[in-house]
Amino acid sequence: MNFNLPQTTLRISLLVLFCSGLFAHPVFAQKQKIIDSLMLAIKSSKDTALVDVYNEISYEYKNIDIKKTLLYADTAITKSEKINYTRGLGYAYANRGNYFKSTGDNAQARACYVWAYIQHQKIGNLKGIAATLNSLASLYFLQGKLTKALSNFIQSLTISRRINDPRGEAITLNNIGVINQEQKNYSKALEYFEQSYHTFKEIGDKKSMADALNNIGNIYHILGINDDALRHYNEAMATYISSGDIKGESSAINNIGLVLYEAKDFKSALKYYHQSLSIDEMLNDKQAQTITCNNIAYCYYNLSMFFAAKKYVLRALKSAQEQEDKIDMVNSYDLLAKLEDKLGNYKEALAYYKLYTACSDSLYSEETRQKLENIEAQYEAEKAENERLIKVLGKDKDIESVGKLAEYGLLTNARTIIMSSIAAIILLTGILLWFKRK
Repeated sequence: MNFNLPQTTLRISLLVLFCSGLFAHPVFAQKQKIIDSLMLAIKSSKDTALVDVYNEISYEYKNIDIKKTLLYADTAITKSEKINYTRGLGYAYANRGNYFKSTGDNAQARACYVWAYIQHQKIGNLKGIAATLNSLASLYFLQGKLTKALSNFIQSLTISRRINDPRGEAITLNNIGVINQEQKNYSKALEYFEQSYHTFKEIGDKKSMADALNNIGNIYHILGINDDALRHYNEAMATYISSGDIKGESSAINNIGLVLYEAKDFKSALKYYHQSLSIDEMLNDKQAQTITCNNIAYCYYNLSMFFAAKKYVLRALKSAQEQEDKIDMVNSYDLLAKLEDKLGNYKEALAYYKLYTACSDSLYSEETRQKLENIEAQYEAEKAENERLIKVLGKDKDIESVGKLAEYGLLTNARTIIMSSIAAIILLTGILLWFKRK
C-alpha cells in the first residue's frame, strides 16, 4: 500500500485582535451565560452603551454562531449611524469583516476591515487602529500576501507597544510568528510563539494561551519532534475546552489527527478528523471543512476504502471551488486521479490528472502570457477600487484618511503591482528556459 500524506492539513492559529473595551471574558465555558447577560443589558442600555452591547454580542457569537455575528454587527451599524457613534461603527464593521472572512468572502471582509480602520482613524482610536491592522494582516496572510501581512502586523505591534497594550502586543507577536513559520524561519517562529504564550499567561487569557500552544505544537511537528508536538496539541485542546473555544478545539483535534496520520495510525486519525469536521460544520466554517474533508479522504484512501474516500474528496473539491481555494483544489484533483485509477476508471483518472496539472500550474507557475494579460486588468481594478474608496472619503470630508490608508498599505500601489508582476514574469521566464535546457 502506498502511503500518501494530506498536503494541506496543519492548522495555524492566527489570532485576530478585537478590542471593545467593554468586558473581558477569559473563560468561554460560560459563553451562553455571558450572552444571556448581554441580552438583558440591551433592555437597560441606551445610545452608545447599547451599541457597545450589540458589538459585544456580535463578537461573542463569533465562535458559536457566525450568522448571529453578522446579525448583531448589522444592528450595531444601523444604530451607530443613527447617533453618529464613530467608535461603535468601527467595531461593528470589524465584526462584520470577521463574518465574511469566516465564510470565505475575502473581498467583503477586506472592505469591512478598511472601513473599520477609517472610523478608528477619524477619532484617533489607536487601539482600534491596531486591531484593524491585525485583522487586515490576517486576511492578507490567508491570501498568501505574506509581505503585506507582515507590514501590517509590524504597524500593529508598534502601536500596541506605544499604548502599552500587552494583549495586543502578545497577539501580534503570535501572528508575526506565523509569518516566520510560513517563511520557514522555525527557530524565530518558536521564539515569537513562546513570547506570546508567556504574555498571555501573565494576563490570564486562556483562549489565546491555547492558540500559542497550538502554534508551538505546529513548530515541533514541522521539526519532526512529534512527542513535543502531541504534548502541546493536547495541552492546547484541554485549554480550548476549558475556555469553551470550540473552533480552537477543532484546530487542535485536527493537528493531533495529522500526527497520528503520519504515524500511519489511520483509524485513530479518522476518529479525530471526524470530531474536527463535526465542529467545523456546527460553526459553518467552510475553509476548515474543506481541509478536514480532504484529510478524511486521504485516511480512507490509505485504508483502501476508496468509495468512502471519493465521497469526502468530492465534498472537499466542491467547497474549495466555491471559495476559489486553489491549494485545496490541487489536493482534491490529485487524490481523485489516484482514486479513479485504483477503481479502474482510467478515463476519469486521466481527466482529473489533467485538472490537477492545470490547477497546479496556475497556482505555482502561472504561464508568462497569462501573467502579462492580467497585469493591465489588475492595475485597472485596483485603481478603480482606490478611487471608489477615495470618493467615499471625500464625501465624508475626511481626505486626511486617504494618506493614512496609504501609509499603512491599505490602498494598493498600482505601479508597484505592475513592476513586481513584470519582475516575477522575467524571473519565471528565466526559470522556465533553464528547465527546458535541462
